[in-house]
Amino acid sequence: MARVMVLEDDTSLRRFLSIFLGSRGHQISFDAGSGHVGLACIAREPEGTDVILSDLRMPIADGLDVLAGARALGSRAAVVLASAHWTDEEVMLARDLGAFALLAKPFDLEALGRAIDAAAASVCAGSEKKVQA
Repeated sequence: MARVMVLEDDTSLRRFLSIFLGSRGHQISFDAGSGHVGLACIAREPEGTDVILSDLRMPIADGLDVLAGARALGSRAAVVLASAHWTDEEVMLARDLGAFALLAKPFDLEALGRAIDAAAASVCAGSEKKVQA
């Protein structure tokens, strides 16, 4: 399936997400508790990840920074952002920057799985289509 990067500052949730996505057949290419560490990984290998699942609010570099930075670094990964509290401004900015999907926390696991699967399929097909889970 897809190579997925998981960026989440809650360690137990990050581990759970990695296990959950692995159980769906995805390979976890990298996981970290902050966006700046994820961006450093993308800078080293821009094509090393198909899908980035990122928390919106993290210290130092948030999910929007990850989305913008991934594009600036040449990554074609589909970016799925998640937050318990979205503002209208954050939603508009995420869409303008090209987020594939915006998810609410706590996660609906079926919706999360569908969003990651669809993001992976779009990258494999070279599609620019975006969905909202």
